[in-house]
This record gives sequence, structure tokens and C-alpha cells, in this order.
Amino acid sequence: MKKRTITALIIVLIFAPLLIFEQMIIPFEVGVGLLAVLAAFELISMFEREHKFDWFLKVAIIIFTIGFYVIIGNVWHSSSGQNLNELSTDVTLILTAALLVIFMLSIFLKNFDANTLGIALLIISYLGLGFGSLVILRLLGSRYIIYVLMVTVLTDTFAFLFGVKYGKHKMAPVISPKKSWEGAIAGTVIATVVASMFALFYGMIFPNGSFFNANGKQTILHGITSLGTGADKAPILWQQALIIIPLTLTLSIFGQLGDLFASKLKRTYDIKDFGEIFPGHGGVLDRFDSTIFAALF
Repeated sequence: MKKRTITALIIVLIFAPLLIFEQMIIPFEVGVGLLAVLAAFELISMFEREHKFDWFLKVAIIIFTIGFYVIIGNVWHSSSGQNLNELSTDVTLILTAALLVIFMLSIFLKNFDANTLGIALLIISYLGLGFGSLVILRLLGSRYIIYVLMVTVLTDTFAFLFGVKYGKHKMAPVISPKKSWEGAIAGTVIATVVASMFALFYGMIFPNGSFFNANGKQTILHGITSLGTGADKAPILWQQALIIIPLTLTLSIFGQLGDLFASKLKRTYDIKDFGEIFPGHGGVLDRFDSTIFAALF
């Protein structure tokens, strides 16, 4: 537990400046891209427990994972505060290239079967889209990625605490025996309440002109949608609550689904952790599985 806590603090100390300061957008993109590459190596290593990959295929998977990440994450933007309609999410070019190359390799590589084809496309899409989504949130504004992290961390933390103390009904006994419905519900409720309050009262928590709210945003939706706004474009809190609360609830659920998806992969290939890069936490995917799934949603 001590090792896990120390590692978590180090992760926070490293990533907090990348989230907070607009000038750190490029280091943030580089850092998240590095995580995507490390996660790709983790999945390749896991799948190779049953079937060795040719090095041509490994190189192709890494290149196209980066390609998906770059295009989805719009990493050529040098500043945050973008509008959603300014960001391109067209993956046609990289998808076409990935399919052509992967299909070609399946013809010429001796050990490349149908299962390997599916695995290659899974790694490329899962990681490229997931980690790219984190960068989209960062480009829209730090508050969005902080909001997503708040939802997933609170969900995971309180699901674990309540599950240990009160959990009696197993949620997915084959995939993840320690997870319970009691813990999942408690984590979802607490995360929904706390993160919804943050999203709704953002302007009160960080007043107009403060370091975290230089543009005077009143809610997390302020400035990105006309839903729940009055004639003067100011948010109407009760109307935005009807959007934010269900959104936060669903985000919490998707975060848990992301955790279960990663757990199923580990259970299928009989591994405890994806890696060892984060002592006490495991690999990149062990730490960010729920976050990238929620970010993708």
C-alpha cells in the first residue's frame, strides 16, 4: 500500500503541471504519446504469451498506434482552448493505410493468422483512439480532463473501499472476482455527486479571472454548447444539471467498463498486471484503463 501511494504521488507531481499550464501542452502530448507506445508494447507482450509476433508486425502496430493517436489527438495544435468543431477526428487516411499494410503483412508473414489480424487492429484502435481522446480533452481545456480524471479516480477509489467493507454480490466473478455491485454503485454515486458539483459550480470554485478560470467559465459546459443557456448565453444551472448529472453518471459507468475490459484481457491471458512501470500499480494500462475508456466516451 505504501509503494502504491508513493507511486500515485509521483504520477500526480509529474502530470499536474502538464494539465495545469497551457504552455505545457506539447510536453503533455509527448507524454501521453509515450504512454500509448508503452501500452502498445504491454499488449504485444501479453498477446505473445500465446503467439509470437514477427518484428515487421510489431513495428507496424507501433507506427499505426502513433498515427491514430496523432490524428485523433490533433497533436499539431500548439495551444489549448480549442473549439470542438475546430478539431479533426477524421481517421480515414490512417485507417486506410493501417488496413492495407496489416492485410499485406498477413499475406507475407508466415505466422500471421486471422487471430493475429484482429489483435493488431485491436491494439491500434484501442490505444490510438483512447489516448488520442485524452489529448482532445486537454485541447478543449484542462477542466475537461480534470473532470474525467475526477470521475474515474473517485469511482475506482470508493468502489474499492465500499466493496471491501460491504461487497457481497460479485459484479463479474469470472473476470474480476474482487469487484462487487455494492462497491460499483457506491463509487458511481459518490463520483457522480462530487464531479457533478465540480462541473456545475466551476465558476464559483474558480472565480472569473482566477488562474484556473481566466475566461470566466461558469460551468464545465459553458462556451461549448447552447444547451441549458439563456438568451444572454449564460448557463441556466438547473437545465445544465439535467445534462451534467446523467453525463457524469454514464462517464463513471464507462470508466468501470474500461476497467472490466482490461481485466478480461488479463484474465484471458492469465496475467496479474500488464507491466511493472508503476510500482504498486502495474503497467500503463493498469493505471489508465478506465481513464482512456471514459475519455473515449
